[in-house]
Amino acid sequence: MMPVRWACDCADWIPLEEYGKYQYDADTLAAHCVFIEPHTDMSELPEEWNTTGHVVRFTGRYHLGLGFPEGYESQEDVDEAMVLRYTSFELVK
Repeated sequence: MMPVRWACDCADWIPLEEYGKYQYDADTLAAHCVFIEPHTDMSELPEEWNTTGHVVRFTGRYHLGLGFPEGYESQEDVDEAMVLRYTSFELVK
């Protein structure tokens, strides 16, 4: 997965195969983005990896249905999205 920088609090990670399909259509790209959340505080992603250009391999499970990460708050009207709760990660690029 790779991060996508939006000017909102929206879901901002996209699977690489989805990015390749939808990178030129922002609305469709946004519809395929997911939220990520660590399974524990010990597995939080380093802040510097949360930038455009990095590719991260996550191991984890998606929540059933659309929603928000645990503890998520926003002043914006944000659409629900798939949420990946990861147990481990690896920087690929």
